[in-house]
Amino acid sequence: MNAEPREWVSCWADVYSSGYGTVATAFLEKVVEPSLTSIDEQISHWESGFKPEHMFHADAITTLRRATTSAFALSLQSLWERQFRAYLRSCALNLPDAGPDAVARSEASLWTKLERLFIDLRHVKVSDFEAWPVLELLNTVGNACRHGDGPSAKRLMVEKPEWWPQPRPGFPPPPENPGYTPHPPTFNNATVPREVLRDFADAIVLFWAEIKYHHDLPLFQKHNDPNIGAWLRKEDLARAARQAKQEAAK
Repeated sequence: MNAEPREWVSCWADVYSSGYGTVATAFLEKVVEPSLTSIDEQISHWESGFKPEHMFHADAITTLRRATTSAFALSLQSLWERQFRAYLRSCALNLPDAGPDAVARSEASLWTKLERLFIDLRHVKVSDFEAWPVLELLNTVGNACRHGDGPSAKRLMVEKPEWWPQPRPGFPPPPENPGYTPHPPTFNNATVPREVLRDFADAIVLFWAEIKYHHDLPLFQKHNDPNIGAWLRKEDLARAARQAKQEAAK
């Protein structure tokens, strides 16, 4: 944890947030996964057909799948943002040095202002959390899903071009024609991969586990509770394993 050298002040906000990760996991396992499995089965069914109209059915359901993954990505981003705002508000109400305007600041519309409030309340940057790179991507995807083509969508076109459909094998590009104007890429044609939705949910879980780590560490240092110590060691080992996996993938 790359926290600033200032002791974390544990408060009820940390405790209240302990179930947030479970909500994200349940949404992924009970809603997202079954829905996408059903859609994928329908696509496979129609793609295996031999009649010409079967491909039209497959294309229609593929379009539905695109819209569904975007809807789920937006739902996960909305879930994460509501949790984060609720956490900030709870910190503002429970921390003695929060400041008189902290609750109002938790209602700010700009994410950058929420990040600043998190620093002021917790004395650590949200970008220092291990889960942040994926959560930052989730915020970008959420903006694109909510607003369509714009700065966030353009950023994703550069960073995640594989989310856009590629030319089908055997289908040549449009012929060169002075009167032909190709359509520019649009976020409506992007598909957020299923594994990325899993990454989003896992990142939400990880963020709140990191909050719990910050909460439990000073308690363990003060009381030396063996149960807390065992949980902290488990988290340290899990983090080390993730880092080793990332290094091996480079």
